[in-house]
Amino acid sequence: GIPMDWVLVLNVVASAVLLLVSSYLVPWWTQVCYRGGVSQVLAQMCARTLVIWLLPMAAALLMSDGCLRGWTRLWSLCSTPLFDRTISLTDLQEMAPTEVGFLTRESVCEVSGAG
Repeated sequence: GIPMDWVLVLNVVASAVLLLVSSYLVPWWTQVCYRGGVSQVLAQMCARTLVIWLLPMAAALLMSDGCLRGWTRLWSLCSTPLFDRTISLTDLQEMAPTEVGFLTRESVCEVSGAG
């Protein structure tokens, strides 16, 4: 799986990003909107809603297996050719060796262009 060090780092980084956005970017955005004639309350509600919904949704899209599969960049097995293995089996009826392939790195770790 993903190394625990990476999980801990991602947890701290995600928390820090949300804290910085909430503490600095939202108040700045509220002031910019207020100078432009938008209510401070409305601007702050919109900004906080984006922080609560947009950032987590973006993270989910980035890491989701069905979308950008960002988790594969963190999985150490995706940076090695470990998946690219075949074994040779002998068919007992014909006594001819048969190559059997398993999962490849591309099938597990690469983002598919189709979909």
